[in-house]
Amino acid sequence: MITVVGLGPAGLDRVSAESRGALLDPLVDVLVRTAHHPAAVELAEMRSISSGDDLYESSDDFETVYESLAQRVISMAANDADVVYAVPGSPLVGERSVTALRQLARDGGLELRVLAAESFLDLCFDRVGVDPIADGAQILDGRNLPDPMPLHLPTLITQVDGPVLLGDVAATLGRVLEDDHPVVVLRGLGSASEVVERSTLGEVASVEVDVRTTLFVPAAEVGWLGLVATNRTLRRECPWDAEQTHHSLLKHLVEEAYETVDAITALPPQAPGGEVDYVAYSAFEDELGDLLLQVVFHSTLANEVGAFDVEQVAEIVRRKLVRRHPHVFGDVAVGTAGEVLVNWEVIKAEEKQRESLM
Repeated sequence: MITVVGLGPAGLDRVSAESRGALLDPLVDVLVRTAHHPAAVELAEMRSISSGDDLYESSDDFETVYESLAQRVISMAANDADVVYAVPGSPLVGERSVTALRQLARDGGLELRVLAAESFLDLCFDRVGVDPIADGAQILDGRNLPDPMPLHLPTLITQVDGPVLLGDVAATLGRVLEDDHPVVVLRGLGSASEVVERSTLGEVASVEVDVRTTLFVPAAEVGWLGLVATNRTLRRECPWDAEQTHHSLLKHLVEEAYETVDAITALPPQAPGGEVDYVAYSAFEDELGDLLLQVVFHSTLANEVGAFDVEQVAEIVRRKLVRRHPHVFGDVAVGTAGEVLVNWEVIKAEEKQRESLM
């Protein structure tokens, strides 16, 4: 049988009695995902174990590591051998090797049980004073941040395990956050050497990080969601915004559209190809923002009467793009851009016909 055990966020003292019993059973073989963890270090002093650290050194990417770890556990469990696979933290949180192992065990008809453990996330939420249900929260992987990245909820950015990655994360956050926005560095939580360091976005790139580092970023109304929220606030609290109608905004929509056209014509003819004119792009960015505000503002007004909101506007055009690109999202084959346009017009005509029949 395969038993997956969580080592918790720190030493063996935080591991449950059941998990400790499994780890110390002399009749089983124990594989730890990495020996670079406080509980794994303590365990190695108490019994013989093997680790998967060699796979990190020999593999080209993390997905290969996780698949190889799962395969190694399956190989160790051959001939009905009992194996314990121990992972940092909780085996149910961010452990892709456990996901892969579960699939292989199902495919091979092998018995597998998982002993849950305390997650580093529990300690993170405690140290920063966030209730993930009452306050909301999102948990992101520092190696794979979403783009665009919403920051309207308290955010934990995990696996920020080196200075280069820390710099990349800070740069990504800096696209929408000011330098003085608070950031909390959480390192080695639950251990005697734990660090909870309060910093700012402008300073965080210089702090020390290791394999057990997580960043906490308090919620901020920035970016796309921030624009929507700010527009709705102004609609409620600003006298000028409060008296606008779709028709009173029309002249602004036309004006911003023309100014966006002017900004586009100021770009090099081959843009985005060729040499980048950052000055022209800066002006273009500003005008696109003004035009985007008109879309958001009209959607805010429409939402007031229950017609639609900005999310529905985005979703309706997303669905349209999927329908009209069956060569990307379906099984239609095309060879040229001309064929794409022909299909687009055919699908568009079919949509119009269905609408008229309804």
